[in-house]
Amino acid sequence: MQLLGCDFSSSPTKRKPVVLALGQRRGDAVLLDRIEAFTTLESFGQWLAQPGDWVGGFDVPFGLPRELVE
Repeated sequence: MQLLGCDFSSSPTKRKPVVLALGQRRGDAVLLDRIEAFTTLESFGQWLAQPGDWVGGFDVPFGLPRELVE
């Protein structure tokens, strides 16, 4: 299963995109496969809508709108 780490600290822009670190568990470690960055909520939403299994950890601010959290 793919492991995902997400830094979502503000509304995405070119200067401060949503960043995903994607990797696989290898024994006691995680091997980083790739990093992806999204400069719009639409592009991030398209990535999330793709089929596939993953487990994620998200670093998000407490002030996100309910619609985005859901």
